[in-house]
Amino acid sequence: MMIGTARGPAAAAELHGLLRSRLMLGLAGVLILVDVGFLAAHAGQVLAEWQGRIGPGEARFSIESEGGPSEIYEGVKALACVVALGLAARRVGEPIYTALAAAFALALADNALALHERWGGMVAPLLPLGPGAAVPVGELSFFLAAGLVILLALGVGFRRSTARHRRLGLPFLGLLVALGGFAVLVDLVHAAVAGQRRAFDRLFGVVEDGGEMMVLSLACALAITLLAALRASSRKPA
Repeated sequence: MMIGTARGPAAAAELHGLLRSRLMLGLAGVLILVDVGFLAAHAGQVLAEWQGRIGPGEARFSIESEGGPSEIYEGVKALACVVALGLAARRVGEPIYTALAAAFALALADNALALHERWGGMVAPLLPLGPGAAVPVGELSFFLAAGLVILLALGVGFRRSTARHRRLGLPFLGLLVALGGFAVLVDLVHAAVAGQRRAFDRLFGVVEDGGEMMVLSLACALAITLLAALRASSRKPA
C-alpha cells in the first residue's frame, strides 16, 4: 500500500493495490454493513407503518428522517472524508486533495444545513411556476451552481497536481459523480413522484438516501486508506 513515485503501469498498479488493500476492504465492509443495518431498520419501520402498528412520525430509525441517526452517521462519514483528504493535502502539498476535501465539505454542509432545500424554498416564489414545480427547479439551480464551483475547483486541483496524485484522485471523482447522481437526479425524480403514490415516494426516498449512504461509505474508507498510505510512505526511506 506504499505510495511511492510510480509512473505509468506502475502507478496503475499502485492505485489497484490501494483499492484492494486490507484496510480499504475492511473499512468499506464495516461501514456498508452499518448502512445495511439502517436500511433494514427503515424497511421494518415502513412495514410497521403500513400495518398500522406505528404512525408516520414514529419511525425513529427512518433513513428519511431529518436529524435522525442515519443522517448523523452520514454526516460523520462526510466529515471523515474532509479531514482525511485535508490531512493528505497538508502532507503531500497536492492541490487535488484540497479540492476534493472542499467538495466533500460542501456535501457535508448541504446535508447538515439543508442548503438546497432552503435555497429552493427561497427561490420558488420568484419563479413563474406552480408550487409543485418551482421548488424542485429552485433546488436544481443550487445544485447547478454548486456543481460548477466544484468542477472549477477540481479542474484547478487536477491541473496543478502531479500525474501520480491525479491518478490517485480519480476514484474520488467517480464517487462524487455517483453521490451527485443520487443527490440530484434521484432527488428530482423523487420530487416529481412525491405527490402521486405513497409507495413511489417511499421507494425513491430509499434509493436516494440509501445510495448516498453507500457512496459515502466507500469514499470514507478510501480517504482514510489513502491518508494511511501517504503516512506510511513518508516514514520509509526513499
